[in-house]
Amino acid sequence: MNLNRRIQTILFSVLLILALLAGPAGCARYVDVEAFRVDMARQSAMQTYTLAPPDVIYIAAPQVPEIDKTKVTISPDGTVFLPLIGVVRVAGQTPAEVACLLEDRSLEYYQEAEVAVQVVQYRSKHVYVFGEVALPGRYAWNGSDTMLDLLSRAQPTRLAESGRIHLFRPGSDGKPTHRMTVDLDEWIKKGQTEQNTLLAEGDIVYVPANALATVGLAVQQLLLPIQPAAGTMRGVTNIDHDADQISTGDSQR
Repeated sequence: MNLNRRIQTILFSVLLILALLAGPAGCARYVDVEAFRVDMARQSAMQTYTLAPPDVIYIAAPQVPEIDKTKVTISPDGTVFLPLIGVVRVAGQTPAEVACLLEDRSLEYYQEAEVAVQVVQYRSKHVYVFGEVALPGRYAWNGSDTMLDLLSRAQPTRLAESGRIHLFRPGSDGKPTHRMTVDLDEWIKKGQTEQNTLLAEGDIVYVPANALATVGLAVQQLLLPIQPAAGTMRGVTNIDHDADQISTGDSQR
């Protein structure tokens, strides 16, 4: 009797979930899309990457052999140590600014010095993706990643609700200051990528499960208490069957 009542509860819960999922489309869509919609080139210029520990930089300086083709990790105190030049504070500066600084220091020893600096490993700043993706977690942010870049790396699964992917942008207090919902299906099938915004440091992307996955998970959770009981019942049945066989064998002998 208890088992039948449990099954009835499961069926009712599944119907309720399906009814909720079949609600009006667009109710969960966020409205502050314009906060993300900034010209790509202008936004990229606004958020030029600044160095921080433990980023790794590469230095090219053909006229300064002591530092040419040098790859160095920024120390926790925000500095790097270079032959000839010594300790240089680089944290909080852009690669271009560091290149100018190294040129000035190199001109103390050489008549000509052209220096280029680039980040070869982005380690200090991150964005995040969670939900129905093959590779959830933290990703390095380089200042030019778009939402589509991140999703292509995280790889939404077949159980993802790809038409309703959420982007959250936390403020300095950790609370979301902006959020929006995008339709990846529209991007892929129709090429409508107007909302393919550049990501900012700390952005969080959440890929929800589709209706089938949500119902499946709910049923699995509801069935969880039944499974041990069902296993026990099967065990009792097997014992009774074995006992009957033993009794039958004894009577025949």
